Amino acid sequence: LLLINKIADRFAFKASRAIADFCKSACFFILFLVYNSCSAASFAFFMCDILPDELRVLIADYSLSCDAPEWQTWFWYAGGMILAYPIGTPLIYIAVLWGHRDELFRLQRLDMEQQDKARRVAKRWKAKHLGGFTKAQLRREQARVDQMLEDLNKARALLPPFVKKLTQPYEMRCFYYQVIECLRQGLTVGLPAFFETGSPMQLTVGLVVSLVFLCIQVRLSPFLDDNDDFLMLVCQVEVFLALVSALVLQADPENALIGYMLISFIIAPLVLAISAEWGVFAALGRLWEKHRERKKAKKQEARKK
Repeated sequence: LLLINKIADRFAFKASRAIADFCKSACFFILFLVYNSCSAASFAFFMCDILPDELRVLIADYSLSCDAPEWQTWFWYAGGMILAYPIGTPLIYIAVLWGHRDELFRLQRLDMEQQDKARRVAKRWKAKHLGGFTKAQLRREQARVDQMLEDLNKARALLPPFVKKLTQPYEMRCFYYQVIECLRQGLTVGLPAFFETGSPMQLTVGLVVSLVFLCIQVRLSPFLDDNDDFLMLVCQVEVFLALVSALVLQADPENALIGYMLISFIIAPLVLAISAEWGVFAALGRLWEKHRERKKAKKQEARKK
């Protein structure tokens, strides 16, 4: 695909440009699909278990000793794959975003201005006295906010296809978030490889990584769709709680409650994803708003009386 892209880039025809853009987009799509599995497989090569006779064996294949010449032969290859996938993929994404930084930073400023203005207008609508504005003025302000959003979406549509692939799920204020997501995935599967399998230290490192990226997710809320933000938050909380449960299970392996908790952690994201897709949370939000409006109306009637 990269070879076809290089060849197509040499021609100025419209069809050749389309082929080049398709090849670039396909490369990023394939890289996105294989990133997790290849990163996990690369780090798995360095994860060894120690048997009672002090023999170090590969966890992925207990028939292979980590001290055998065969393992030593593939050592540098596995190290190269770590450079290529867990480290190389985020660097590629950074290089692509850096190459279009002027346009991306411009869109980021537009997005932040639009969101800031939208928050101010929404706050004025909710205020009792409309913040000194008339309803006609606020409608004009809302129209400007809607126009800013439309202009932003048009500008995003003009980005190169491969850049659009990296930024499409996210708000432009967090256009770089795919890099953060790659780092999260790489550190989650990579750092535990340097500690004894199943040890408290390994689980603790996993907890720290999970907590750090959970805080980043809560702080940024980067997705365009609020449901995506919610589901990502639920999944990261699930990972964190699963690691906590693993630590507790080490201290009390006979505790049946932990087993039920782990099962619930597996089922919960699926249930929440289906609920979000079917609009259950949106419906509950509307019901809550109606309940608040009725409560507010009752208070106003009681004051009049």
